[in-house]
Amino acid sequence: MHIPPFLRRPLWHWLPALVVCVLGLLASYGLWSYQQRLTQDLAHERFQTKTQGVAVALQQHVDLLVDLLSGLRNLLSVQPQLSRRDFEWAVGQLDVTRTHPSVQHIDFVRLVPAQERAGFEALALGQSHLSGKAPVGFKVHPAQTLQEYFVVDYSWPVAGNEDRLGLELHSQPVALEAFSRARRTGQLTASAPFAQYQEAGMTLSLPVFDHTREGGMEQGFLGTLDLMVNVPRLVKILQTGSDMAGLSMQLVDMGLTAASAPVTQRALAASAIRHGAPWRAARSMCPWVAGAGRCASCLSPNCSRRWSVHGR
Repeated sequence: MHIPPFLRRPLWHWLPALVVCVLGLLASYGLWSYQQRLTQDLAHERFQTKTQGVAVALQQHVDLLVDLLSGLRNLLSVQPQLSRRDFEWAVGQLDVTRTHPSVQHIDFVRLVPAQERAGFEALALGQSHLSGKAPVGFKVHPAQTLQEYFVVDYSWPVAGNEDRLGLELHSQPVALEAFSRARRTGQLTASAPFAQYQEAGMTLSLPVFDHTREGGMEQGFLGTLDLMVNVPRLVKILQTGSDMAGLSMQLVDMGLTAASAPVTQRALAASAIRHGAPWRAARSMCPWVAGAGRCASCLSPNCSRRWSVHGR
């Protein structure tokens, strides 16, 4: 049997070629791995940049809502007897529908002692709207016997919110918790998310104090200004105004920021969803505070709640 000459060489003659081949394969794999890591790092950096931009836009948006509430609070603090007509006129002058499209409604929730309830209802019935029409059948509802009532006295816009007038917050546990926390701390608070009008909402509650009355914080407490944020509408605004090309965004409520509060996760709303990839937490923040639970531009160290911006 004839054996070709190159096969008659000793095996060690093949060793250099084998080494070169193995080194070439290792070099190729190393280059491929480096390119993969570089691609992933660049994608992660772009992801972080976009989500951080959304977080900043969210902070700026809610800061504007807080400014809106603060201006109305100043008006009520120096004019505690501000009429319904004047309240509706003041909110109307702010052109809220155009300048703050995420706002669902704004209420003034008044503290009414039990002994003053009858007089309060009579006074409310006599106060007309800006249109000149008086509230129809204004009564504190649902009917219950309490030592103190927390009643929606004024509500904007009037159209569509007629039934909110006279609403007592003990029938709304989420709103009651935010009201009580604002009263106790004297600071801006945010409610847990809730469903209203078949969409997710959350309320910013700002306590109002009578600056013309002597005494401590409790003696001067009038009630709260409550602003309901339509969260899906807010996400749509952020999506339109931010660089979110190729990014789906989800807002998640993480619960209260207090150290003793349990950490919860509840999705509030999401932009157009791109399927096939898991949500990644990119930025945690209070509704008006940037940074992972740190107070940046909060009205007080008690930042109330923490949101997380997730993306994919």
